[in-house]
Amino acid sequence: MVKLQFKDCKGRVCVATKRVNATMKKGGKLQCKSDEFNIQVTTADGQVNSLSSKVADFQKEVRETFY
Repeated sequence: MVKLQFKDCKGRVCVATKRVNATMKKGGKLQCKSDEFNIQVTTADGQVNSLSSKVADFQKEVRETFY
């Protein structure tokens, strides 16, 4: 799992999480596969909003949230 915490340009605390599975194939070849993306945004008043790639078009939602 890869986790990144940052503040966006609006001062909100954001945590982006990406789940990754790695498997070793025959011949020693490594294969990585992304399972799920999550982003959690905490506003200044403490409200927490979360978005998962399982229930939404993640790339589209991230663009709309941050731009």
